[in-house]
Amino acid sequence: NVVATPELSLEPKTWCFMFAGCVPYRGYFEEQDALDFASELREDGLDVDVYGVPAYSTLGWLDDPLLNTFLFESDIYLAELIFHELAHQRLYLKDHGDFNEAFAVVVARHGADRWISSQDDPVLSRARVQQKYRQKTFFDLFDETRNHLTELYASGQPDSQMLASKQQLLDAFAVRYRALLQGWGATEGESWLGRGLNNARFAAAMTYRKLVPAFEALWEQSGESPRRFYRAAEELSRLPEVELQTRLKTLSQR
Repeated sequence: NVVATPELSLEPKTWCFMFAGCVPYRGYFEEQDALDFASELREDGLDVDVYGVPAYSTLGWLDDPLLNTFLFESDIYLAELIFHELAHQRLYLKDHGDFNEAFAVVVARHGADRWISSQDDPVLSRARVQQKYRQKTFFDLFDETRNHLTELYASGQPDSQMLASKQQLLDAFAVRYRALLQGWGATEGESWLGRGLNNARFAAAMTYRKLVPAFEALWEQSGESPRRFYRAAEELSRLPEVELQTRLKTLSQR
């Protein structure tokens, strides 16, 4: 996938397609094609992130493939991945990337939790607890940095000053994240840092994260019942745009 933002904004550029609608990323099957397109965007002065994806959904139009990229991750990761991609077949709202990805994240999170509970495997359960702790710790740091960047870009300072402050914030984030990785004895985050930090990297993550609190609140309101949750999410998706955004904002604040 290729994600792009202005140098002084976290708002991603969007691309529009026949079935998917407008989305904040552009996908390619060939890595070189993605890299070539990213180079063009950088020449236009945009922040760009290029990252591989282990799976994709055809939204029910075709049978989704089982790829060899599934085979090299943990069972927990694989479970979440399958639930995530199946969620897109269950519900997809055109032109609303944040809505679709947050819905799928919450489906995957609770689907994986239920699968892990059904396995009666203490090792798997401990791994899940550790994974959730590390994810929360990382996203606390991520959200703090994102908030600082948002405030910076709204400050009205000269561009040169904002660019310098932006780099300081990104450098500080990298230092603190590396310290977390070292404390955990983990290395998987190094490849994420190694691609370089910029607005596009944060925007890409926020597509999946921004509305998660809203859908978590909806999950709780649905009594943690997948069937009622799906029905409630479908009802949300049918709301007029202004009413939808108001409802999502209200849910996010719960």
